[in-house]
Amino acid sequence: STFISEFPDMAKEMAFWGNYDFIRTALSGKDALNRDFVFPKTGIIRVGAEVPIQDLGWASGSLINVDKAVGPLRRDIVIAGAITTVIALIALAVSFLVARRIIGSLSALVDKARLVGEGRFEEPVFLKTGDEVEDVARSLDETRLNLKNYIEGLSGVAETGHLLTSSVEIEGVKTAIAGAMERIFGAIAVWILIFDKETERLETFMWSGPGAEEFSRVTFRPGNGVAGKVFQTGKAAAVPDVQAEPTFIGKELASRFGIKSVIQLPLIIGEKTIGVLGMFSSVVKTSSFSAREMELMDIFASQVAAAVENTRLFQEIIRRNKELQILSEISAVVAQTLNFKKLIEQAVDKVLQLLEADAITFYLIDEESMTLKLFTHRGVGEEYLERFSVIRLRDDIKDKAAESFIPMAKAGTDRSDLSVPGSEIINGICALVKVRGKIIGAMAIGTKHRRQFAERDFDLLSAIGNQIGTAIENARLFERERDIAEVLQKSLLGRAPVIPGFEIGVAYEPALSEAAEVGGDFFDFIEFADGKTGVVIGDVSGKGIEAATLTSIAKNTVRAFAYENNSPGDVLTRVNEVLNSSTGAEEFVTLLFILLDVKSGLIRIASAAHPHAFICNGDCVLPKGGYGLPLGAFSDTKYTDTLVEIKKGQSLILYTDGLTDARSDGTMFGEEGIWRVASEYKMTMNAQELADRIVKEAKDFAGGRLVDDVAVIVLNLKK
Repeated sequence: STFISEFPDMAKEMAFWGNYDFIRTALSGKDALNRDFVFPKTGIIRVGAEVPIQDLGWASGSLINVDKAVGPLRRDIVIAGAITTVIALIALAVSFLVARRIIGSLSALVDKARLVGEGRFEEPVFLKTGDEVEDVARSLDETRLNLKNYIEGLSGVAETGHLLTSSVEIEGVKTAIAGAMERIFGAIAVWILIFDKETERLETFMWSGPGAEEFSRVTFRPGNGVAGKVFQTGKAAAVPDVQAEPTFIGKELASRFGIKSVIQLPLIIGEKTIGVLGMFSSVVKTSSFSAREMELMDIFASQVAAAVENTRLFQEIIRRNKELQILSEISAVVAQTLNFKKLIEQAVDKVLQLLEADAITFYLIDEESMTLKLFTHRGVGEEYLERFSVIRLRDDIKDKAAESFIPMAKAGTDRSDLSVPGSEIINGICALVKVRGKIIGAMAIGTKHRRQFAERDFDLLSAIGNQIGTAIENARLFERERDIAEVLQKSLLGRAPVIPGFEIGVAYEPALSEAAEVGGDFFDFIEFADGKTGVVIGDVSGKGIEAATLTSIAKNTVRAFAYENNSPGDVLTRVNEVLNSSTGAEEFVTLLFILLDVKSGLIRIASAAHPHAFICNGDCVLPKGGYGLPLGAFSDTKYTDTLVEIKKGQSLILYTDGLTDARSDGTMFGEEGIWRVASEYKMTMNAQELADRIVKEAKDFAGGRLVDDVAVIVLNLKK
């Protein structure tokens, strides 16, 4: 049966509730739910639940109209939905505002990052957001600054590299290096040390900035000091605080010039370290140099190394070319100058130029007084000259070295580092002047600068000294030979006699030659018993002893035959026979023989291929005829006379071909030159003055250098 509390009488009306599924389920012993039960009485959907009461075999449940069951829930849902919607709208608005701000910040950050990526570092990256975006912006700005500095450094290094590689002029390279280090790295002083093989030390190549004079005097051995270690290891070294670094040399100087920190980098070419590049800073580095800074410095150091090496190679080429040029000039002086005084004066000037010295002294040994006598000097003061113009040699060193000629030199050696009292010379070297192993003098050079002369400098000085020594010996021999030649030459030139009615002028000028040789020109005067006078002027082939011998034969043969024959032509014919049989094929003589008859004024002339005489009296004329072949050239040659009359007041001018052959730029003085001078000065000069004037005009025409000997005879027939 069924009982319903709301409608008690309904159970009677509806006895079979078991027709409903949820009732049967509950009666079967299971819980049952009812969601869509249409209540018969009201026709309204009710929901409910049925549970079994198994002990009794009953089922009990509860039903409620659906509107009543879900009404409160729907109200709560509506309220909750409204609240949720409001919250969602608020959240959406807040999210929108927050998103706009974040997106705007990120967009600005992206724009800034794009500019940095494009290499535009001028605009700072700054965002004030108070969150992670601001932190990212700050990091990006630091990156921008680092990149800006790095790119600027790279650009500066690249620009400087171009300047360095495009120039081999040493001062320009030094200026570029110093400017770049100051501009790019903030250096207050820049220096370069280069390893010198001669001294085996690191020597100053350049120094720019404070302390140049003091620091540039400091040298380093490999491994000594920071610079020495950098050179030895080939690795850069940074000293953030020089005063705290035990291996830093020069702390006192660094303190004086405000130097706080230093970085030194090896200069490497290929696998070879050639020196050290250093930079001084005025601030103490609180942290080590960054990898990027070191990278820039390494790049710059490699460029500097290449530039320095190129500059040194270029300077070496220039130096070698200069050496070769000056050595060639010295050799030319030695080879061409047989005046040893002139030779030494020219040579010492060349040595100063070659070795870039400030002073030089040149001594010669006087064996009679056992002293070294100062022959010439440059750049030493009065005090030195007063004390050391003459230096007495010690017997035990006379043949070993010249150290005594510079008192400061090291005993027992011929290479000396020296200083000179009474002057600014602080360093130098001296070398011996030798001839075939024998010391004949000494030569020293000095400098005002702290310069280490290299072994090659000494070798050059010694080689030049030996060259000069040989030249001096040759010049001395030449002077002795020339003295002999002059005596012999004078013996071949006849002495002008006194000829009644005639005024005689004689001039002789040897060719400008430094060979101690007897010239081929000669003249002679032969006086006969009948009052006639023979005048002979000639020129033999060649020079030297052979020419002197031929001259002597020709002169004496003419004189001998002239006493036997009054015909100049016959005399030359006989002389030719003698010379042709007694001389070689290449030996010959040109000769003019004149026989003067003072009483009649008649002149007989015979010529053996010799320039004819001129007769001048205002104008000059050339007598006709009387020419022949050179003496000794051909046998069976006949010579004839030409008879000429000379009038009172006229001049007869005889000469050798050296006069007409005097040259100026390819033009010869010629016969026209003789006529011009004779016509201009004949009336105002005596015979000797006119002879001298003709020779002087020819010599001046040739620029002071006659290519052949000149002999001139002027015979004036007095009025």
